[in-house]
Amino acid sequence: MSDAAAPDTRIPVRLARVVAHIVAAPAALAEHRGELRALVKALKKAQAELGVSADGALRDGESAVTSEDADTQAALTLLAGRLQSYGVERLVLSDKATDADLFDLVKLLATTPDQADPVAFFAARAAAVDARAIPRTLRQAVVADEPEAPSVKEPASVREPASAQAPTPDEATATGDARSDRLVEALPLPEGGDDELQALFGTLLATEDVELLRDPLDRLTLLADLAFRTGRFDRMTHALAGLVAIEHAQLERDASDERRREFARAVRRLATPVILRQVATLRRTRAADAVATRQLQAILHRYGTDGAEAMIDELVNAPTPDARKACLEALRALRRTHDALFDLVRHTDDLRVRQGIELLAALGDARAEQLVLEQLRHPDARTRREVMAALERFPSAAALDAIGVGLTDDEPIVRLRAVAAVIPRGQIAVRLLAPLLDAEPDREVLYAAIAGLGTIGGADAVQALIKAANGETQHQRRRGASYRLQACAALALIRTPQAMAAVQVLRDDRDREVREGAMRLVAQAARRGTTAVRALADA
Repeated sequence: MSDAAAPDTRIPVRLARVVAHIVAAPAALAEHRGELRALVKALKKAQAELGVSADGALRDGESAVTSEDADTQAALTLLAGRLQSYGVERLVLSDKATDADLFDLVKLLATTPDQADPVAFFAARAAAVDARAIPRTLRQAVVADEPEAPSVKEPASVREPASAQAPTPDEATATGDARSDRLVEALPLPEGGDDELQALFGTLLATEDVELLRDPLDRLTLLADLAFRTGRFDRMTHALAGLVAIEHAQLERDASDERRREFARAVRRLATPVILRQVATLRRTRAADAVATRQLQAILHRYGTDGAEAMIDELVNAPTPDARKACLEALRALRRTHDALFDLVRHTDDLRVRQGIELLAALGDARAEQLVLEQLRHPDARTRREVMAALERFPSAAALDAIGVGLTDDEPIVRLRAVAAVIPRGQIAVRLLAPLLDAEPDREVLYAAIAGLGTIGGADAVQALIKAANGETQHQRRRGASYRLQACAALALIRTPQAMAAVQVLRDDRDREVREGAMRLVAQAARRGTTAVRALADA
């Protein structure tokens, strides 16, 4: 292969291609993830310091980044334009960057900069991306003359209720797209509790100098950790909720990297699995308490994938249906639930994968369905069976088509579960089950399909079953008594006049076993009476 044909593996080029791909095909999540994983792998060997030159060209350090390939150059131009529009003066990509942070970053860069203030929009949204993992320098937003600017309230004293300085819901939405869409926006500072926490909250809100934030933040994280270790979970919750709310309030006033870094350091000090699992447990056990639920949900929301994983562990071990319901409610409101489950369904342990598929089915949303569909060709048969079970809970046409694929799977256990999954679809399932009466090799799957047609009912199902009962299908067992009697039993289950007439005719069949079986079915139906309820399905 010549040098000209060799793929361009430079970090800026990889990033530009991912951003361009998301812009062109936003629904191709699996491909985006694959490209991001390749980018993370490449960052283990190289890094890049991106910026935009005065003439609008993308640069890496002091060198301009260009390409002779037209598509690649278009992607580089797009990336340079987004960096310039969003006020990103410097962006460092190194081996410290994680998949989750990179995914958040590229999604932001792929967003069209059509907001009222793109620079403020990007700064607020990028607050969720770890500044230590992906260092960047952002251009300060140009503030127009606003009469409200000089009237900012002075910080409260430490004796004044700290929640008085928290942003109200109206204030939180006043700037529109310039605000983050995180759940913690309208979270007020917790009131009550001990005086020490309230004093710290007041001090942190009143502190403008970034260099003076570290000591009170260290003190707050120490108190939260100590409260957890001593079993004072109310105090721990108050400390964590206060930290999250103060971080948001401070970053709204000044979203500089230095300020963001100080709060990220404090938040990560408390990001231990045991603390987050305790927060998840409290979220489940205190679901009836609206105030506690709001605080705990905001804490889990702030911790991103780690918070979602803690809640997933809590869901897996939920002791009662009500507890499971509370956990699902919490997971649906977290921003990184699908990211955590994405990693789970790609685990090397098939048991973990099946567990993730079950949880995605419980979530039941469109993105969960997409992640389930991606496992349709999983090499493990039991995992594909779990996929069929999950697809039963999704009413979309794509899920129905995937169940149809499962009906042709190589493994009988998958086909059997696909039959069970398609039956609740009603009449539309008949067109998928009827062909099995001609070709299904496994006896158990075949009889399940016949029974399924009896459960569904309707004119089409009756016609397919009459052919099977008379031995007129293409199946190799079509003359067998057991095959025909299964069809007779399904017709008797439908119990429409047409179905029962077909069973009565078989009382004179040449096969003695079929005759006796038909007689029993007719006698049983006579004791119950023939009904036309199934015929209503055709109306």
